[in-house]
Amino acid sequence: FTERIEFSKALEVARYGLKLHPGTTIFKIKEAHLFALTGEEERALELLDEAEAITPYDIDLHLIRGNIYNSLERYQDAVKCYRRALRRADSQKDDIYLSLAIAHQNMADYLKAVDYYFKTLDENPENEIAMEELLVSLEFSGRMEEGLAYFHKMIDAHPYHYTAWFYLGNLYNKLALHEKALNAFDYAI
Repeated sequence: FTERIEFSKALEVARYGLKLHPGTTIFKIKEAHLFALTGEEERALELLDEAEAITPYDIDLHLIRGNIYNSLERYQDAVKCYRRALRRADSQKDDIYLSLAIAHQNMADYLKAVDYYFKTLDENPENEIAMEELLVSLEFSGRMEEGLAYFHKMIDAHPYHYTAWFYLGNLYNKLALHEKALNAFDYAI
């Protein structure tokens, strides 16, 4: 239901699940997520507090809370939530690193944002959002040369990664190395 943006139906399903299984928090967390998606952040935070009292180690709980704080421009609180989630994560690390990068980028802390974008891509080299946003943070942090080295390392590991070639071309272009940019774009094609 959430993929088709039918929030009211999805909310009904979550509430029905909560009636059937009142002792579980998964439906309460899903309900909080739906409230967050519909702009009812305070209600979502209340539900997350209730769920955390029962299952404080649920990663989704911390991710959703972090996303809410990020949307409310409470970036430091968002970072704390994402770090809590990261400490508990066995998987999803690329998503958490991406969230941390975006929060730092929103705070104009581009140096840390670049580091988290690199970690995101180390975990998942296919993450195009991380690549695109990495360019912004590289430019604002003055770490363009480091970005070139990173994309070369990525291409060495994945030579047919057309997206990496494309972003390498963008970096070259920003550095006015147009011939190298054209070559990278040619490889991307």
